[in-house]
Amino acid sequence: MKDHLVCSESFRLSRVDLHQVGIVYRGRSITSRHERAIKVEPYDCVSPQLEHEYYVYCKLQGCVGIPRVYWLGTECEHNIMVLDLLGPSVEDVRIQSGGCLALVIVLRLADELVSNSYYYSVICCRQ
Repeated sequence: MKDHLVCSESFRLSRVDLHQVGIVYRGRSITSRHERAIKVEPYDCVSPQLEHEYYVYCKLQGCVGIPRVYWLGTECEHNIMVLDLLGPSVEDVRIQSGGCLALVIVLRLADELVSNSYYYSVICCRQ
């Protein structure tokens, strides 16, 4: 895939990861030069997940570590979601650090988990 039109902007794509459901690409907007993650799944897949994932991301906006979602739609027989490109996964950090996470990283992850759990419970109680 060289260039792909997504949400009225052209993105130059490079593959980042093969996700359980689809493929994640790193996309750089040709017009604005912003980098985004672009998740793609086949339109006719047995169990489409992107729409639900979009809904969850929208509900969790404001939580630390939750990417901002810019667009969800269907194009060229694929469901596509454009969102912020985040850093490395916890697994990638663990592997890079020799198989063991530093205490400070574990504590930061725990703090984010507790904060996000509280934030999510507040959101759910409002409904």
